[in-house]
Amino acid sequence: MEKIPEINVQKSLQHENNQWITIDEVLEQIGQIGKFQIFVLILFSLLYMPPAFQAFNIVFLADSPKWQCTGISQECNSTNLFLADNDKRCKLNRSSWKYSKPNSYSIVTQFDLICKRDSYAYLANSALFLGEIIGTILIGWLSDRYGRKKVLIPAYIGLILFSFIGSFSTNIFLFIFLRGLVGICFGGVLLSNMVLSVELVLAERRALAGLVIWNMWTLGLFIMTLFAWLLEDWRKLSMILSAPFLIFALGGCFIPESVRWLRTKNHLHEAEAILRKVAKINRSSYPEGKKLIPIHESEIARGSYKDLFKGWTMSRKAIAVASMWFTNDFIYYAITIAAGNFTGNLYHDFMFICSVDFPANLVSIYVINRIGRKRGAIAGYSVTCVCLVSLALMQIFEIKILPVSVTIAMIAKFSSLLTWLTVQIWTGELYPTAIRSRAMALFFLMGVSGGAASPWLSQFTRQFWAPLPFLIMGCAPVVPLLFCFTLKETKGLIVVDSLLETEKLNKDDKNIDFDADLSVYENVRLAENDRSSIFQTD
Repeated sequence: MEKIPEINVQKSLQHENNQWITIDEVLEQIGQIGKFQIFVLILFSLLYMPPAFQAFNIVFLADSPKWQCTGISQECNSTNLFLADNDKRCKLNRSSWKYSKPNSYSIVTQFDLICKRDSYAYLANSALFLGEIIGTILIGWLSDRYGRKKVLIPAYIGLILFSFIGSFSTNIFLFIFLRGLVGICFGGVLLSNMVLSVELVLAERRALAGLVIWNMWTLGLFIMTLFAWLLEDWRKLSMILSAPFLIFALGGCFIPESVRWLRTKNHLHEAEAILRKVAKINRSSYPEGKKLIPIHESEIARGSYKDLFKGWTMSRKAIAVASMWFTNDFIYYAITIAAGNFTGNLYHDFMFICSVDFPANLVSIYVINRIGRKRGAIAGYSVTCVCLVSLALMQIFEIKILPVSVTIAMIAKFSSLLTWLTVQIWTGELYPTAIRSRAMALFFLMGVSGGAASPWLSQFTRQFWAPLPFLIMGCAPVVPLLFCFTLKETKGLIVVDSLLETEKLNKDDKNIDFDADLSVYENVRLAENDRSSIFQTD
């Protein structure tokens, strides 16, 4: 192996004058977001649509419609329609009442998930997230060891196949089991996709990349709602939201492996070949005579989860980010799931509350690039907290002004998504490539836990006290809001690749003001200290 340049005061500042060059410096010359990056982003965006279906199709698949008396019994002879949460039917003979929709409408009507069996509907919702817990751990490990691309496409195909098979479930237990398998693949698709989609884009363009991807996620929710409204059949809906989208897996033929992952494995020739391909398609010149900086053997990307908690600084950071992810997913999913509780029209309410995702995606670019990750997250948590507590107070004092409550709910959804997008970009920049996928896997795990809790806290707790769900959601952002003040702003900083670089940046950083325009090597010079030991995996 060629001699690796020392990262010290002199050589780190002069590396641009010798043969060594960083990935970010290559991207600056061949195109920060050229034709190649745009094409790849479109492919990643298409792969985001089916996961969006799986995240929220349960809103329609497990919808509990109104019910009415059959008129054949004296114990139930009313001609009115009763709301789904009216539990009077639990005391009636099953033949005395019927659903206002056909049995094929949802899994609730198909498998009679009411009264003592209503918890199965919540479990079906949580099964996706419980499976995702396994997926984020397992697939996070696989992607670090074998590569992001090699994991992404198989996970995507699995998501489609298990979802399609679930359409033929003959009982609720089989449906829940298959939802869990979908969840395992769901975690793999989101995790690998997120890591891959930003690694060929420089810091100032990452928000734009996120905008493209998340707008496709939101578009997918609108498409799903349209199909649900047209079909009103849970089996047909599940099939049409899965099988046709298998064709998107062909995009995997054009998706490159992560050049940053290749660098951490010291597969520099493969990484350079990909960057040369990017330069060719972007019609830019590759910096000839320059070589990517290798990583020392002690730094090669075999970081473990222990590295996320190595020392007080790293531990504090991990706890802070974990609380942010849990809260973000919990609030985002809980507000969306509760959409049908506003006007009573599920399709109208769901599309209405999802419509704020588009402006939130746009505003996130300004917030992330101009205001910054840290201040953006603080503002988002604050607004979300105030709005959700306000909704709880309106219910407590029985203030029934529908336009006001809907507007407040829309603002809460807007700010929660804005915070979610900001934190996702922020997290990717807080950790080096060597452990970024592990970090994202861990925080995905926390986010998934929040998502799994959302149906129970947003729907189940209504049985005890109507304002309780919004009160819980309103108090949840307080903890991550306080943690935000302990994290560094990363706006404009170059993404580091190795654990050593991160340790140097963390060492004695309390007295360092990092300039957003400085390169990682200049930041290393400012933070230079003795090298700490690196945890090694088995």
